Amino acid sequence: MSMLQSCVDEGVLEFPDEDGEPAVITESISLVTYLNYLSEDNNRIEDACFKLVYPFELGFSNGISISVSSEDGLIEAVNGQTSGFYISGAEFPIVVDQDNTLSFIESENEFVRLLWECDITTFREELEYSYAQCYEFDYPFNTIIENGSEIEVPSLEFLGALNETTSELYQPKFVYPITVNLLDEGTSIDVNNEYDLYQIINDCESCPVLEFDIEEDHTYTYIFEANKELLRATDSYAWFIDDLQKEIDGPAVNGDNKLIKRLQPGTYEICMKSQGTDCNLGVEYCETLVVEDEGCPFLFYEVTRLENRAFLFEAEFPRMNEIDYWWVVYKKGIDQAIAYQPDSGQNLYEYFFEEPGTYSVCLEYEGEDCDFVCYCQEFFIE
Repeated sequence: MSMLQSCVDEGVLEFPDEDGEPAVITESISLVTYLNYLSEDNNRIEDACFKLVYPFELGFSNGISISVSSEDGLIEAVNGQTSGFYISGAEFPIVVDQDNTLSFIESENEFVRLLWECDITTFREELEYSYAQCYEFDYPFNTIIENGSEIEVPSLEFLGALNETTSELYQPKFVYPITVNLLDEGTSIDVNNEYDLYQIINDCESCPVLEFDIEEDHTYTYIFEANKELLRATDSYAWFIDDLQKEIDGPAVNGDNKLIKRLQPGTYEICMKSQGTDCNLGVEYCETLVVEDEGCPFLFYEVTRLENRAFLFEAEFPRMNEIDYWWVVYKKGIDQAIAYQPDSGQNLYEYFFEEPGTYSVCLEYEGEDCDFVCYCQEFFIE
């Protein structure tokens, strides 16, 4: 009671009238989820796609219930929680305002749906994302299943199988206390309620959120760019094409968050993958890219160094014996090409670089089916 005195003095929180009907409080994990969402950033109360309509009754873990009459009162109640004194439920129905439309939230399942609509991660989703990345449960422990029965969970495999049999609306309800092993610290702590468990989840940086956009820069050349807004300064990841690692990238390695690749026609799986101290199992994000044959040939050549400054260039691409293309040599700092060689029919081109410098050797093609396409490699000649 004394913990709430400052709230009462400000006239923001009100205890129900002792002569009136006592509030009937229903425990709600989804309400705990929403309040944890607000505790991480109080400004989210304005950002969420719904607002609670005041007044309403909140129930605390010690059996006290209070009437909240404003946003300030709700934020003060949220910020005043502790492990031994936290909000565990509310009196249903709860009235919410979505775009000036009022609706009643009659049950826990309806609250779960509301969180989904507003892209607020549910308790179940938080556990799925963070579990085994930086913490694990100590088995066995007991949990309450959907029909209200209490069962023992002897292993992670059993927990996974149990998760598969429950409806998507079900939110895990543990029989506390449970023991949680913190993987990074190598210690174990007892967790007494959902509030405690949320503190562990909040402290677990977990895995970065990975996502990228795809842009075709030139014919058959693609830029894969990570969503920098989702990455933290400590995040690093690797780019993969068809399970082959191409590049280590991300803020932690001063990467540019881009992968640029030429890909010939075909279907590819492009992935970002990350693993780290707080992401023990790793996380990945993949997209399938279909590269269409655009009519232009996919140009490519192999290089063999002969001796000194002499090189042999050998064309190697699907239509090389069907089209007329040419070899061009450019030197950095000179606008015009310094060498030009039409295809001799042998798909080979030998060139001697007479002077030191930086050069580009290109295959080029232009035709009715394609305005212009080229493939170049750069060489530094000492």
